Amino acid sequence: MASNLSSEEVAVTTEMLLSSSGEFDIESIEILYLDHKNIADLASLCYCKNLCRINLSHNQISVISALRNLKQLTFLNISSNYVTNIDSLSGLENLEDLNAAGNLIGNSDRLRCLSSISSLR
Repeated sequence: MASNLSSEEVAVTTEMLLSSSGEFDIESIEILYLDHKNIADLASLCYCKNLCRINLSHNQISVISALRNLKQLTFLNISSNYVTNIDSLSGLENLEDLNAAGNLIGNSDRLRCLSSISSLR
């Protein structure tokens, strides 16, 4: 299968997740620091069902829909990426801290989808 990623862009893999976290089981991962890694594809993150904190800042990310089912997430840093749409975060009811600065979100109207998350500061 051909990849749509450029040679510099990286897809998150199960191996990367286990190596970065020090865990042996992907569902045991609670904290990930994946900043400054040229990541563009987050698809494998959907398996991290117990993920609470993740730093994805300073990457090549434009689509964050893989984060949609990370219901335990309390901290998310997606700053300095290429994200234009954050609607997929609207169901993350445990989210407390979100840093989305330095993206291509546009105006504050695009943040309305987060208004139902009462825990968000």
